[in-house]
Amino acid sequence: IIMEHCYRTWERDKDGKRVYTNLDIKEQGLKLIPIDSLDREFCFKILRSKPYMLRFLSQEIQNDPDIALLVVEINGLLLIDISIDISNYFNVVLTAVTQNGHALKHASDVLKNNRDIVLAAVTQNEIL
Repeated sequence: IIMEHCYRTWERDKDGKRVYTNLDIKEQGLKLIPIDSLDREFCFKILRSKPYMLRFLSQEIQNDPDIALLVVEINGLLLIDISIDISNYFNVVLTAVTQNGHALKHASDVLKNNRDIVLAAVTQNEIL
């Protein structure tokens, strides 16, 4: 599938919070795909070619460490779209800063102070 436009629709729950209901994908017309029907492999296919689409997928997908790793291997700066829990994963953050040292600013506070992570970020950006 080649996607040109992708966005989630949402409505407010009883507490006023946004609840995302589905993923709209425009591909020569509008095609409605419920989030529940997006399986993991389909998401991998989307994200391999368009990793920035992660922000439009469900929290379940955003919380998947394997998917997070795939996205930051392609573009480390997309660490900003990774869930807070996953931004604490050493391997995900190390991969992100190895791909782009500026991803360090999106790491968890604990990993921002990790020697190996900081060294990888600095080495990648050649700021030694």
